[in-house]
Amino acid sequence: MHLLTTMFHARLLKLGIPSFYDDYGPGTHSWPYWARDLRQSIGPVTAALTRSAAEPRTFDYTSADTHYTQYGWVVTMHRQGRKLSTLAGAGAAGFALSGTGTATVTTAPQLGRGVRYTITVDDRGGHRLLTRTVGASRRLQITVSLGSIGYTAHVHFTVDR
Repeated sequence: MHLLTTMFHARLLKLGIPSFYDDYGPGTHSWPYWARDLRQSIGPVTAALTRSAAEPRTFDYTSADTHYTQYGWVVTMHRQGRKLSTLAGAGAAGFALSGTGTATVTTAPQLGRGVRYTITVDDRGGHRLLTRTVGASRRLQITVSLGSIGYTAHVHFTVDR
């Protein structure tokens, strides 16, 4: 086990993955070793698990749920049955949504309050331009049509100048 642990630590370092390694020599799988390791590692492990990860600039998310949220975005699917939908490239410049039926997508609260946006929507219903001013919620809400056999709608936001 000592040799395998040493090799594992070396591999993590080679890959640039931070690792804490306490080479206290050979030991056994007995309670005194486990208790000591638990006392030494519980603090760092707890801290790592409770630290919030930075939100990505854009993200993709797939779900069969009719209502889901991710990174502050809210998607409500209007369709029959549970089917997959994918919110892709979701970020401050827009998103794509694949699936069936219609959907209402509410952006995360990341847009400029009072800023006027032109929203380009390409969905099963065709190509259209919408103009909206972002309110106090700092969100936009857009409904897209995906059709009964599935489609990918593309929505882009641009700030009106």
